[in-house]
Amino acid sequence: MKRGEWFKKITHAGIINTADSSSNRGIILSNQIVIFLIPLLLFSIVLEYNIQDFALMMSFVVLVPFLLFIYFLNSTYHIRISRYLLSTGPNLIILIVILMVGDIQSGNYLGLPLAFIGLSFFAVLLFDFQSERALLIYASMINLIILLTFDLWLDMFGKNEVNIDLIRDNYLLYKSTHVLLWMTISFCILFLKRLNHQFELRLQKQNVELKNISDEILAQNEEIVSQNKELHQQQEQILKQKQFIEDQNVELKHKEEAFSKSLQSIRDAQKELAKKEAESRSILNALKDHFIVIEYDLKGKVHFVNETLLRASGITKDHIITNSIGNKFKDRQFQNQGKGHSFNTEMEFETEKGRYCINATHAPIFDEFGKVDRILAIGFDVQLNAGRPKGVWLLANV
Repeated sequence: MKRGEWFKKITHAGIINTADSSSNRGIILSNQIVIFLIPLLLFSIVLEYNIQDFALMMSFVVLVPFLLFIYFLNSTYHIRISRYLLSTGPNLIILIVILMVGDIQSGNYLGLPLAFIGLSFFAVLLFDFQSERALLIYASMINLIILLTFDLWLDMFGKNEVNIDLIRDNYLLYKSTHVLLWMTISFCILFLKRLNHQFELRLQKQNVELKNISDEILAQNEEIVSQNKELHQQQEQILKQKQFIEDQNVELKHKEEAFSKSLQSIRDAQKELAKKEAESRSILNALKDHFIVIEYDLKGKVHFVNETLLRASGITKDHIITNSIGNKFKDRQFQNQGKGHSFNTEMEFETEKGRYCINATHAPIFDEFGKVDRILAIGFDVQLNAGRPKGVWLLANV
């Protein structure tokens, strides 16, 4: 253990963390006084023994266990009793022991006032002028009385008569000097303690302000930590959203590539369809130029006829379109036509020139839903026929 730690452990004996700071400071100061006086007294005992002043030596011997008792009281937190005893006890012990033993040397006798003055300052040091003023005054009065009357007590009860004779002629001047010295030092100590008290109050106020500032800083730090945490969460959310957007972009890119492929396929299909449509249109145009073409719906209404039929029959296009296919629509083959089947049959119609018979192939035309929408009849031959063969279809009302 280091020397500073060892000294702190001894001087802080009896400190209670829950006690007020003034009580703890009183314990520390009292222990420091005890630790300072005991070695000094031991040295003085040896010195007085060498000069054969047994009265003062015995008073110092008695003071050593007294100070140890003070330290014990401090350790057990009897701070008020220990401070009161320490502030008045040393002067009383020295005076009583000298009265009991007597035979003090004249040199030591002249130094007694300084010893009493020095020991009386313990009261000023140990008690607070603001909160313990009564104890301070009481202890100071006891020490002042001892300082003013110790030589009278020694003159009346001491064994040597040299004491009072040394200062009998100028007694009042002698005592006034002691009192003035005691008052001067006491007031200086009180003034310094007052300054220290004001400094402590100011320091406490500043500590309170610093604590408030520290609390505000801690609150701001907590708020900043909370904001940082929230910001971190937002950053994580943004990163998740960014990752989600990137995934969406990748997926969109894949869809775009698939769409591009589909669009290219559609374009290719359109080109193929246009090609086939052109081929079909060429074939249809060829059919229209060389064959008879009739387009009608499932109700028998004619929607389209080509010029070949019109030239062969000699009737108008509007006249044919405004009429319909005859009753043979209910023929079994035509019912199959509604189901999407193609078949061959003959169609017959009458004109002013006579009755014409057409050998035709009927093929279904589907809509976008795959259902039969219309029927395309392509005739391969037109003949004038006097009879009406069984199974032919009539173009009614022509």
